[in-house]
Amino acid sequence: MESNVVILIKSDPEKSHRPVEAIRIALGLVSGDHQVSILLLDKAPLLLTDRAEDLVDGEDLDRYLSPLKELGQTFYV
Repeated sequence: MESNVVILIKSDPEKSHRPVEAIRIALGLVSGDHQVSILLLDKAPLLLTDRAEDLVDGEDLDRYLSPLKELGQTFYV
């Protein structure tokens, strides 16, 4: 049974590890049987920029973000 899930990310990725953790969780949900919507508020859209590596846990971000992009996941800003 497919579930609809909304992930709202609004923590500042320059100051907190939570946004990258939310992306990791989103990947897990997308990999399952879930329809996932990812909303990026405030400074969270920095996760999608070229300078993401400079963010807290940015070195791990590409590991989670790349598969989401390959799966065609939409990010709402």
